Amino acid sequence: MIVKRMLLGTRVLIACCVLACAAGRSIADQQALSGWTGGSDIYASFDLTGGWRFSLSEPVLVTMLGMYDTGSDGLLESHNVAIWDDAGTTILAQVTVPANFMPGQDWYWEALPGGSVLLGPGTYVIGVYASNGSPDGAIYAATSVTTDPRVTYLENRITQGWGYPWHNAVLDEKAYFGPNFRFDPVPVPEPSLIQLPALLGMAGMGLWRRRKTIA
Repeated sequence: MIVKRMLLGTRVLIACCVLACAAGRSIADQQALSGWTGGSDIYASFDLTGGWRFSLSEPVLVTMLGMYDTGSDGLLESHNVAIWDDAGTTILAQVTVPANFMPGQDWYWEALPGGSVLLGPGTYVIGVYASNGSPDGAIYAATSVTTDPRVTYLENRITQGWGYPWHNAVLDEKAYFGPNFRFDPVPVPEPSLIQLPALLGMAGMGLWRRRKTIA
């Protein structure tokens, strides 16, 4: 009878810790860039990669990359979108957002082929390729920018052709809002979960001692 009570208590302890872990998880599927004020549409007058530099305050799992539809008339061409490390030496995530002729959406998204990519706290650059004369544009010279609290907009970036957008057009501080990304926050366990091994160990020792005493 005593052993059964001890086992029941251990099971209750495990259930409570699991529930605490679930409660500590963040809401999934956040959008990095959520809006801006002011600005105007701009279109490529040469083959270019345009985007923006940003920092992350905590780890995230990038799940999708996307392209903004300036005219809400659908994407008329496909576009490569990528995230680079800050030095521009490595592409960390990349997709091709296909043309989509269904109007009425602000953003068009494409899931990463591998499901997700982990980005730690630090600085990165996101960019989208647009060919000369592309009918799909971006936002230029915005007044203010709104991002998820984990994401901080730093500056615009642009380069000729497809590749790491290294150049900052200083006079157009908040610009080239075409590319974007969605992410899942990395869950942070509650203190109760971190203490789970010790609690279970204590429960196991108590059960073993109880059995030894009964024997």
